Amino acid sequence: MLTLMQRHPGKKIRVIFGSSGNKDTYSCLQSLKDYAHKIHVVQAKHSRAKNIQQLVEQIEEVKAELIDEKGKEAFEDIINDGDITSTIDDALFKVKEDEVLVVLGSFYIMAEVREYLKYPDEMDPVY
Repeated sequence: MLTLMQRHPGKKIRVIFGSSGNKDTYSCLQSLKDYAHKIHVVQAKHSRAKNIQQLVEQIEEVKAELIDEKGKEAFEDIINDGDITSTIDDALFKVKEDEVLVVLGSFYIMAEVREYLKYPDEMDPVY
């Protein structure tokens, strides 16, 4: 995150975040809240993805520890049960000129994001 902030000085960071089920997402959310202006959470369609309800519960735990109301407002409402494409559309609609939109998360999240944004997957040549 520090490199991102250095590359985009003065910009706020808006994050789309999702995780695999076996990851420590609580710690990730704890870190994100310190850097991100806004946080959207998503759930990949893969069976190993962290369930959106589990993410919501962890967000509530993080929010409960915050004293600052502004920090609690960093977490955006869940769109369409954490659907990645709906959340991307929502984030792109909400992103401001003084913000940078970043997608963070598992390979499952990134695969869906790349497909939706029609970003080509680069592959190693087959030998």
